[in-house]
Amino acid sequence: MLKKAVSLENIKKNKDLKHLSLIKQSRLSVMPIDSKSWKILNKMSNINK
Repeated sequence: MLKKAVSLENIKKNKDLKHLSLIKQSRLSVMPIDSKSWKILNKMSNINK
């Protein structure tokens, strides 16, 4: 679980996350995520305090 939510806007701004289904498909609530993307999101969550 992330320490703090990362906004969709911030996810869309990150060039390393452009491949995620979350960006490509609307109304997606559950999706698989690769370990590299998960690490990026965790880092973003810790920075956005």
